[in-house]
Amino acid sequence: MTDILQLVQASSFLPTSAQIRARKKYWDKNGGLELEPDATLEEALQYAPSRSVEKHLRDNWARPGFAEWFLTPQFSLFESERLLHTAMQEIQQILMDPEAPSDRRINAAKEARAIHQLMLEQSGSKQKYADDVVAEMTPEQLREFIRRNSVAK
Repeated sequence: MTDILQLVQASSFLPTSAQIRARKKYWDKNGGLELEPDATLEEALQYAPSRSVEKHLRDNWARPGFAEWFLTPQFSLFESERLLHTAMQEIQQILMDPEAPSDRRINAAKEARAIHQLMLEQSGSKQKYADDVVAEMTPEQLREFIRRNSVAK
């Protein structure tokens, strides 16, 4: 791992499942609340919906990145983008691996296409692609298509 990657990972706050649940409880209860991005622990505690959420705030507030993460109600958008990026990297690795089983490559290709289509729909693009036929192929037809179009080493 490079020094830059280690530095980025060390500076990125990655919440635990318990922290995510506490944050969700907080913002589900206080959806319309507008705390300042630099709010203090005491300001955030005023709106804690339960003792367990209060405990999470007290225990974690001083951790680097926790307060910024906790005070951003739309942070789930950033989390889902990071998850999508990770999934796309995994799909790319499967597609580029000539030794990956063909069914894994076929499923990865279908997932990549589905994600791409979803992104087009969300962007409002009405673009159509010539490869729409691929979506209608049976697994056997798709395997044969990939086999015929694979670059031999």
